[in-house]
Amino acid sequence: MGCVSYPPFASNRLTSSFFFDIFIYMKHLYALIGICLSAHLLAQPYLDATSQWKQYYRYSVFPPGIAFVEDMVIQFDGDTTVGTKIYHRVLKTGLATTYMVQSGDTTYQGPIHTYMDPIREEGPYFYAYDRQAGQEYLLYDFSAQVGDTLKSGDCDIDTVVSIDTVYLGDRPRKRFHLMPGPHGEITTLIEGVGPTFGLYWQPCNEVPDPQIYLQCFSQDGDYMSFDSAYDCSQLVLAEEVITHEDWSVRPNPFSDEIEVNIPEGLRYPLKFTVMDLMGIVVYESLLMEGDHVVQVGLKELAAEMYVVSLRNREGVFSKMVMKI
Repeated sequence: MGCVSYPPFASNRLTSSFFFDIFIYMKHLYALIGICLSAHLLAQPYLDATSQWKQYYRYSVFPPGIAFVEDMVIQFDGDTTVGTKIYHRVLKTGLATTYMVQSGDTTYQGPIHTYMDPIREEGPYFYAYDRQAGQEYLLYDFSAQVGDTLKSGDCDIDTVVSIDTVYLGDRPRKRFHLMPGPHGEITTLIEGVGPTFGLYWQPCNEVPDPQIYLQCFSQDGDYMSFDSAYDCSQLVLAEEVITHEDWSVRPNPFSDEIEVNIPEGLRYPLKFTVMDLMGIVVYESLLMEGDHVVQVGLKELAAEMYVVSLRNREGVFSKMVMKI
């Protein structure tokens, strides 16, 4: 919608009509400004490079009494093009553990570093690209009105019964309440965020199996909290690049082994990864407090360029190295 300006009012006498003209003129001007600002806000994308979802995922495994748990962060890792459309690359990172239900003990399984279906937004819709099927699908619909059935997913209790507002900082986002199921309301759909079950899950008031829920969503220094037991202020709000002097990888180029030198002051644990230029992880490990000089054997890798990265809650720090 284009914004136009009104011509100046015409009056040469200070009369009641003159002041009335001013009032009408200003009323129309403020209304026009409001329309222009609304159009501008509506045109703003929901997502950017700082968007993050902190989620918890748990499902039971055989034998009974054991559960597999993923404590994860989902964030963007650059863009990718499929056909003529540009998508956000979506990276899931975190820790996987085995949980013993009766004793409460946990066993560390390993770091999570997985790329998920890429996402793009188009107006009030989120689309994802199914890499296995080779086709796009509608992930979320934020255009629904009260009484509408959501267009995404396949659920019998996903009709919108009411809409209210929640805030990301000072930015309002619509919250869609769905038809309650046998267990009442167990999830809502947040505009520009997704369901409170977590990203990629459908908005539906059915109890999910496995158990999953969204703990926090953060963007541009603001966050929404959905789990009172988790401190969302600890989330990374943007990628931070550490300068060359802060950490080093040598030799570069290398043939069999690299040495990673980590400065004092970085928050542990640190996830250490080596990726090829296609984004495939060829080596990864978890570094704990005290691991300041780490020797990593990479003799089996092909001779090409690689990305060496450290990642913690403060950000991701990467360097390019060459294998010869």
